[in-house]
Amino acid sequence: LAWTVEAPSRSSSSPSAEGGPSTEELFTHGRYTQCTEKLKSKLPQLMMKDLELLADCSYIRGDYRTAFEASAQMLKAQPRATQGLFWQVRTASKLTVAALSKAGEVEPNSPRMHYLLAESHRENENFPEAERAYLKALELQPALLAARVGLASIYMGAG
Repeated sequence: LAWTVEAPSRSSSSPSAEGGPSTEELFTHGRYTQCTEKLKSKLPQLMMKDLELLADCSYIRGDYRTAFEASAQMLKAQPRATQGLFWQVRTASKLTVAALSKAGEVEPNSPRMHYLLAESHRENENFPEAERAYLKALELQPALLAARVGLASIYMGAG
């Protein structure tokens, strides 16, 4: 008779030692904040399944930085993991818009900041926000050809 001892699962999706719900149950019941908090504290040790769950939970609640960090962990473990690439692209675009919005607050009279923000919104297919940012850039610098072209592409439906 051979005895084997299984290593404890590094997955956080099983019920906790305190008998609390699993992270999968938290996700299923829409408790994204608790799901994120439970997984985020164990980020470096998470297995791929839990990293995906962390990216899902944190993205849904608007915590794009944590979702980005989860994607980076996925890619560290498996450099060609499609789910890691997906989450990295998806969250990077959200973080870009947030950074440009913040930069626009710091430099509200910068046509360049409004143009870059408009481009990010257009790439994310958020056309009303893109239009608003292009118009602001043109208000500040009417001769800004790139903003005119971007605005025209929205109006022509080319996005």
